Amino acid sequence: MNMMNTLDQFIDTAINRLGSESGTMASQFFIDPRTYFGRQRITQKLIDDAIALCESRGLYATVDQMNNLLVTVNLGCCRFNPLQAEAFNTALLYTRTVHGNQL
Repeated sequence: MNMMNTLDQFIDTAINRLGSESGTMASQFFIDPRTYFGRQRITQKLIDDAIALCESRGLYATVDQMNNLLVTVNLGCCRFNPLQAEAFNTALLYTRTVHGNQL
């Protein structure tokens, strides 16, 4: 799986969570680069490139002490593809109508 598909899955999951009663606009995820990229040695360039890709989609990414990539999806400022924009609109309408959340 490539990194852009993974970021799309993170955004899709965050949109699905929006339709819940809590109506959360932000979700957090992590990627273990050693497993994800299939490498034992993780270079700073690899981490920097992954963070830059996250930022290109409006996602916030940092690295923890174990070199895991921590990704925060804030639906209020991330960049959606057309299907995600439609799903976001539907989830937002649903959480406002069913749960009364005014996000």
